[in-house]
Amino acid sequence: MKAKHVRVCTLACLSFLLWGCSSASFFYNRLDFFLPWYVDGYTDLNAEQESFLDERLQPFLDWHRGSELPCYVALIDQAEAALAEDLTQEEITTLSRRFELAWYRTQEEALDWLLELGEQLDDGQIEKFLEETREKQAEYEKEYLERSDAEFVEDSYERMVDTSQDYLGRLQKEQRAVLRTASEKLTRSDTLWLAERAKFIAALEGLLAREPGWQQQVRDLIAAQSQAPSPQYQQVLDHNLDIMQQATAEIVNTRTAKQDKHLRDELQDLRAELHQLAAAASQPGSCEAEFLQASSEGAL
Repeated sequence: MKAKHVRVCTLACLSFLLWGCSSASFFYNRLDFFLPWYVDGYTDLNAEQESFLDERLQPFLDWHRGSELPCYVALIDQAEAALAEDLTQEEITTLSRRFELAWYRTQEEALDWLLELGEQLDDGQIEKFLEETREKQAEYEKEYLERSDAEFVEDSYERMVDTSQDYLGRLQKEQRAVLRTASEKLTRSDTLWLAERAKFIAALEGLLAREPGWQQQVRDLIAAQSQAPSPQYQQVLDHNLDIMQQATAEIVNTRTAKQDKHLRDELQDLRAELHQLAAAASQPGSCEAEFLQASSEGAL
């Protein structure tokens, strides 16, 4: 976890667990070190604030282990079961949506103590936070907007190849061709994404004057930015997601026997690590049944 300003620091755990880390356990069990460092990178915390962060982080991680990780395990089980037959784009869409909902639940839980921390920051710390956020925006603009269209296509292709090979191993020539075609069909989203991000930062800056009711306004702003982007941006996102999901289905369905073993081994390794982490919760839980409903309605 796509920096997400106020919310990003705790959502890093999802990225650690789901996208390519060599050891989920290594990173997850050290989030009590990584996350305060990340927050402190945006603004300088005093000893009292650091102590508050330490106190609130452990219950948050315990909640995540007991309430969320069992759902990740269940989703991995669903993904592996789907491999028995050709994987459909609808199945990929459903699994993606459920991971997205997990992101939102974690975001909501994290905001409780992030906003409490925000109440403790002085004006100088708030300004430092905003300054770091604006600098990060400028870095993104330089990194992404200066690319040519050809560079965008090549970057997209290389990311898709790298991600695919993480789970399947070395790709076949025909599979690479599928990803090459998909990358050429993508619509550039960087300009729209950065415009949305700049708009968000400007709105957040106003709210961090911390007038009465600012906490709920920040929650509303984040919810709107996450779940209700501009129609133009949403159209591009939907288009690109459709292209990538089609390519994913085709790549997975044309996997070799060696790639199939690689994929199943990766899923089982991840499942085992997540299961072990979930078992370490003070009150180990189980995934809510409605979370696993096949229909995209209701729970989705």
